[in-house]
Amino acid sequence: MASDTLMKLQTAWDEAEPQDAFFRPPDGTYDTEIESADIGESQAGRTQIAWLMRVTNGKLEGKPIRKYSSLQETANQSLAEVLAWVKGDLKRLGLSVPKSIAKLPETLKQAIGIQVPVTVKTTGEFQAVYFGTATGGISPSPRTSVRKVGKRSNTPF
Repeated sequence: MASDTLMKLQTAWDEAEPQDAFFRPPDGTYDTEIESADIGESQAGRTQIAWLMRVTNGKLEGKPIRKYSSLQETANQSLAEVLAWVKGDLKRLGLSVPKSIAKLPETLKQAIGIQVPVTVKTTGEFQAVYFGTATGGISPSPRTSVRKVGKRSNTPF
């Protein structure tokens, strides 16, 4: 009996691609839509913005792409340099840079639904994701909202 049940699943089994719990897209540029922008902590306790985009067309349509923007100084960059990158991301998304960082969660909420190309570049075991210039659209019905989160289990640091 179990064999008959399994045989009914064969077509779907043949078509299914192996999935990794943490999808890593190949290097390239992808059209995406921002699904969420969360301020939280990495596994190491570093404050960051965790962006989630979904590919909107092509072979990887529907696949997630994640980007992490530090909100703390790093070994290679001062706090001012790190925050300058965040401000640059907001401008590329067509958003106003808030005068007060306390307003950042409100600004991130406005990012949800924005359509933006992203470039993925892998160096060794690390994958960097860069925003292009937003292509002008906001989805008519954003699916998620910004929220503060605790420690994330899927962050690279």
